[in-house]
Amino acid sequence: MKKKYFIIAAISVFIVAFFLLLNYLQPMRADDFGRANTDTLAKGLIIMVHSIHADYFTWTGRVSAQALIYFFMSKTYITLSLFIVNVINSIAFYVFMLLTFKIITYDRGRILSKDFVIYSFFFVFVFYQTGFMANILWKTGAIQYFLGLTLLTVLYYFSIVKNKNSMLLGLFIGSIVGLYNEIFVCVSILLCLACFFERVLTKKVINDTLVAFFVACGIGGVVLITAPGNYARLDHLSSGVQSSLLQNVTRLISELIFTPQYTLILLIMIVTFSILAFTNKNFKILSVVVYSAALVLSLFVLVPVAKSYDLNQRVLLIYYAIFFMAAYMQIYSHSSSFVIKLYAALKKLSPIFVLLLVAQLYLIFSMSLFFYNFERKRDVLVAQYQHSGVTDPTLPCIVDYISPTVFIDDITPNKDLYNNQAYANFYSFKSVTCETVG
Repeated sequence: MKKKYFIIAAISVFIVAFFLLLNYLQPMRADDFGRANTDTLAKGLIIMVHSIHADYFTWTGRVSAQALIYFFMSKTYITLSLFIVNVINSIAFYVFMLLTFKIITYDRGRILSKDFVIYSFFFVFVFYQTGFMANILWKTGAIQYFLGLTLLTVLYYFSIVKNKNSMLLGLFIGSIVGLYNEIFVCVSILLCLACFFERVLTKKVINDTLVAFFVACGIGGVVLITAPGNYARLDHLSSGVQSSLLQNVTRLISELIFTPQYTLILLIMIVTFSILAFTNKNFKILSVVVYSAALVLSLFVLVPVAKSYDLNQRVLLIYYAIFFMAAYMQIYSHSSSFVIKLYAALKKLSPIFVLLLVAQLYLIFSMSLFFYNFERKRDVLVAQYQHSGVTDPTLPCIVDYISPTVFIDDITPNKDLYNNQAYANFYSFKSVTCETVG
């Protein structure tokens, strides 16, 4: 028994340690510099309040997500800031990975099992190939997107899977998510309404935790969605171009279909979920229809995004997670003998999945190490320019796009862009430009 728990502990430590290593290797990018330049820990919390106030009225409208990143990222204490963010993100990743496994196996799965081996392979494959992992390694992405997603996963596990009633947990997570991100709010509210509607129709008890979350998230959502900054930002990104609702919906559908580098795996998961859900006799057709409709409708939360700018991986993070869980849950609980036999056959191939998993982890580590080494070499140049008193240096930078699995968002040849200005301010240069290498 002790050996069993030791192995489980060792696997858990490995997951946290490996992701902590990836976090350490991930260099600062884009908004990381801008948020760190605010320097809240050195200048005082009043600076954070002023920054959130400015964001609320002139840019994003977000409150809790902005507060967290302003608090954790500080230029004066950047080493400590990065360490704290890396540790928090690594623990959050472990919690997200473990609870996702518990959710899709209906809390029956065990870490020491072939189920976990197969799950780990598909988990890493889906979240690596979609760029999910690359985006949550980005410091700002970790705090402003992934931390909220982890909290939602915790909420689902305890309120739906475990059926625990905790008003305090619901209010806590709801108050954070409600002021966190407009896409998260709208998707959460929509899925809560679907859950309430389905439970009323099927005469099931509605969980108190979910009710508390719904109320808190709804109140926060009103504050968030009515923020002037939301509309100012979207209007700025759309360059003031006006378009009808039908045009925006059409644009969204077009982007979902014709940007396969971001949406192909998502669409495959949506189709897989739809086929399996409607052929799964273990679930009532009424419940399937309600939840399927809610999941599909949740995609149209992205209509304002499609109007203002192209879809990107950041706004799709919550959808990658939701549809991965939804599709995988069907595979694990399906009534069809074909699906059951197929999954049994996959379990027999678990040694192969272990090898494929190791290969994926090696690729992820190799890419992270490449960017780390590149950044260290550039840091040497930065130090030399600072020592020499150069105020407008030209540095090497990486090409804009390599693959969906990689997060770049580096400085550019244009010194007037935000990324360059934030980078220059962080290193006390007047301006920074770059020459693309590789």
